[in-house]
Amino acid sequence: FLYFIGVEMARVGVPSSKRGPGAGVVVGIVVVGALLWCLRTDDPTPNTPPARVIEADPADTAQPLVASRHESADAAPADPPLSVAVTVLVTTTTKTPDLSPTVDALAVLRQSVLSAPPPAPGTPASALPLNVSFVALVTPDVDFRMRTLIAWLGYTVRLRTSPIEPSEVRNKQIAKEVVTDGAMGIAEMVKVYGFTMHDFDYVVMVDADVHFLKGVAHVIHDFRTAGADRASLGWTRGGWDSERINGGFLVFRPAADGQRHFDAIVDTLREGDFRPGSGWKG
Repeated sequence: FLYFIGVEMARVGVPSSKRGPGAGVVVGIVVVGALLWCLRTDDPTPNTPPARVIEADPADTAQPLVASRHESADAAPADPPLSVAVTVLVTTTTKTPDLSPTVDALAVLRQSVLSAPPPAPGTPASALPLNVSFVALVTPDVDFRMRTLIAWLGYTVRLRTSPIEPSEVRNKQIAKEVVTDGAMGIAEMVKVYGFTMHDFDYVVMVDADVHFLKGVAHVIHDFRTAGADRASLGWTRGGWDSERINGGFLVFRPAADGQRHFDAIVDTLREGDFRPGSGWKG
């Protein structure tokens, strides 16, 4: 069988002056060997790409990021894991025209979450099963090359623009200030989309320079403990006494009437009723 297949292949592809009876066998063995190689089953996922270089080594993730409970055969089924998105805003401004340091920070941020030690056994946070994802809310001024690199790092890239333009703010002084206020100007409003990310149970919105020393389970446990089932937003204070909310670390619970809160915040900024010393609407 090999001989006749090989002879036919040799007849088509080998000049008659160089063809011999052994050519059929040689070519036949090569062809059949190639077929057997294509049909091999020793690798169940031959097309799986190599792991990204920022993935933690197996030794670093001996304790899984998704907490679990040990169940006996007759125990009640475990609660389904809560889905959590560790989310960052990526934009370019006159203050940050070069995003290379930001991309470096995103890699470190993700690795800090993956490598953070799990909650101690027996603590409330250890009984909280989580599925953690990484999301980047990216403004259109971030070029395609940077978006691709962010996705390669392991982030789901979602393109977002500010939900409001400065020209929509009725208070002209506030409209002027929001363009350059803070680190990102009006692009900072993109963070409010955390209220609308309904495909997650919780959204932990952090700046790219945040580094987790403890697992995300601690954050979610503290939020659930402080806000019970009613809270939609959790935050920390800033570095100054006047900074009542630190925009670099926010926790959203989108299911808790998130769209209504999103609309209310946008309407408040559009109205522009900011009073120095007492805040929005006094």
